[in-house]
Amino acid sequence: MPAVFTPRFVDLVRTYTTTQGTGPVVPGAAVQGFSSFAEALNFGDQFYYCMQGIDHPSEREVGRGSFQADGTITRQPVSGTATDFSSGAKTISLVTAAEWFTQQQSAIGTATPGAVVSIATRAELSEAGGGSPGNGSVRWLREGGREGLFVFDSSDLSAKVTADPRQGVCVAPAGDPTGAAGCWMRKVDGPFNVRWFGAVGDYVADDLPAFVACRDFILSQTQGVFAGNHVMFVPSGRYFLADRFDSNGLRLVGEHSGQPGGASTVLRAAKNKTCVRLTGGPNNASSSLENVQLVGGNVTVTSSGSVTSYAAGNSPTGNGVELAVDWATCINVSAVCFGGTGFVANSDLRAGNCNSFYLERCQSMYNRGDGYLFAGTDANAGTTINCSSISNGGAGFREYTFLGNTHIAPHVRDCGVVDATGCNGPVGTCKHGTTPARYFYVVAGREAQAATEVPGSVSNGAEAWREFSGHPSCKVWTAGQTWTSASPYQTNPANVNARNSFVGCYAESAQAPVQATAPSIFSGGLLDEVGFDKDSSASWLRAGTVEQKAALVVPGFMAMQNGSAELASLPIAAVSRPWNVLQPGPQQGSVHLRHSCIAGQGTALTFGYAGGGGMSAGAGVYSHSYPTSGSRLSLATTDNFGMGAQTALTIDEWGNVDAVRGSLKGHCPVTVQSGAAYTAVAGDRDSYVRFTSNSAVTFTIPPNSVAAMPLGAEITMEQGGSGSVTPTPGPGVIINKRGAVSATAGQFAVATLKKVGADVWTLTGDLA
Repeated sequence: MPAVFTPRFVDLVRTYTTTQGTGPVVPGAAVQGFSSFAEALNFGDQFYYCMQGIDHPSEREVGRGSFQADGTITRQPVSGTATDFSSGAKTISLVTAAEWFTQQQSAIGTATPGAVVSIATRAELSEAGGGSPGNGSVRWLREGGREGLFVFDSSDLSAKVTADPRQGVCVAPAGDPTGAAGCWMRKVDGPFNVRWFGAVGDYVADDLPAFVACRDFILSQTQGVFAGNHVMFVPSGRYFLADRFDSNGLRLVGEHSGQPGGASTVLRAAKNKTCVRLTGGPNNASSSLENVQLVGGNVTVTSSGSVTSYAAGNSPTGNGVELAVDWATCINVSAVCFGGTGFVANSDLRAGNCNSFYLERCQSMYNRGDGYLFAGTDANAGTTINCSSISNGGAGFREYTFLGNTHIAPHVRDCGVVDATGCNGPVGTCKHGTTPARYFYVVAGREAQAATEVPGSVSNGAEAWREFSGHPSCKVWTAGQTWTSASPYQTNPANVNARNSFVGCYAESAQAPVQATAPSIFSGGLLDEVGFDKDSSASWLRAGTVEQKAALVVPGFMAMQNGSAELASLPIAAVSRPWNVLQPGPQQGSVHLRHSCIAGQGTALTFGYAGGGGMSAGAGVYSHSYPTSGSRLSLATTDNFGMGAQTALTIDEWGNVDAVRGSLKGHCPVTVQSGAAYTAVAGDRDSYVRFTSNSAVTFTIPPNSVAAMPLGAEITMEQGGSGSVTPTPGPGVIINKRGAVSATAGQFAVATLKKVGADVWTLTGDLA
């Protein structure tokens, strides 16, 4: 080894090796994502190395090495003797050893050769060494925000210098500003910091040029398919971006909890401008945004960066985050006060796809548009987890994609009620009338109609406004205003392709009902009401205080389309199960409607008139609970869908049937037998059998094992011809009769057999 060891530092150099013993190392292929020693070094270059066994991790060594002309690496351990490596795979990496830092720290402020010299500015760094510093010289830059360790590399680095005009990583010497004879290179162990490229973070100065410079320099480094692995770090601070920043395949990472109260890295967008667009990079690399709060609109700040007021953008443009590449990711991101939407994945806004996106622990607040918007033909197969939407002017989650996405544990509060700008912009709910005031929400797909239709004036299934419980902050409806549809969760009424899945949804009270189109599925969560429109086959599974766990509850369920009765159907495929007529109940039935045991309450299946919007329903099947005696079932049929519809038929808790309205009429089938002998079958139960033979007829009653009929069954027989009819018992059957009479008395005589026991019948009628 030379008397003076002058190490060279190069990032990401690591190879495999199978070298054994204590001699020189023969490096093998580079580890994926790293460079080989031959690619990064010149012959004779010195460096620190770390060698460790893969098969035998306990075998390791840190030392001083030199790259030889034959491609081998000499070894000199920093301490102790050389490790005697056994067989098996190993790796050897170019590193910065602790020995070097210790030497530099002890030499600061002294005249020791190789000591770290402190430099105040980049201009001074450029002048350091008289324009031709020695290879491996070290300087510490103290310039605010750009602090760091710089090492002079005498290679031709003109390409890097050109790619870094803001001197974030490369500072060329004054004697050769092109970098052809080398430059000062920042020692980088980790992500690239936007402050190195001049970002100020005071909420006032435009930091967009620094962001762009940092991004472009990262992308200028040749990393092949691993370009998207680079991290662009945005440390704590308040950064102002005068226009949209495109990520171009990088990870943009800040310091932030994802909640507004935990913000430390904040990006402020210009009024009515989008803040960040996640775009693709080299080799189809995707992008991600992590740990950042985005603020848009009219944020008023002082010259020192202190915020004095917040207000959303007053134009429906400018979004917090736009996902514009497949596999785009947002984690711990909040978007606040934008004129448009907080988070947007809309493939129709650009040429290309934004499928398979991923959003986790994100929050959208006080935006003029929707909280989250997913739309277009290629914004599918995405996932959101634990994302929140609060006080946005539009919908909480608007799902208008072609094939659908999955949303797990989302939360929505106070959306679609108030325009965050305070300037009376479009929202999805209104208040109309004063005695008393009534509240309405806009039906999805009928926004334009809502501007002229008086709320409550139309209820034929094609109305623009539907009534709901209301929110105290709903604005008053006046003709000519612009409205949007804004449910907490909303799917596209014009698209039946999207397979959207909502799991564990939470929607705080006083919001409009959820508007969903089949085949959307809502499973679990806390929702006041889900309106499944347009032949929906969706379901809402929840557990509440009255409803027990695993109950299927669909309050406010509707199945209709623009008032068309032909389309008002709800197909249900129930599981086939055996059941016992003597023991009905949920253990037996395939479909079970569970209700409480509070007197007078119960379940109901009602059938509304489509022309009236389906909201008024008199006809139906109703049950009322009576805790001491069971349930009462009522059947209502009426042409009057207004108030006062009467029940036609009631079955009480004792099984009595009452015709409350109209009369109860029974009709039994008539069969004709022309032969002189006939044996009853099960189908003759409660029927009228007419015998037309002119010869005597034998009518045999078989045992129950042959023709099963319940107790109380009746068979009425008529002698239609001149031949008398004689009921005759089959094996084991008893026919009771009065006196010696046994056959019909003559033509047109009528008699009845009544089953009073398992195989016992009683004969009555016109007999002789």
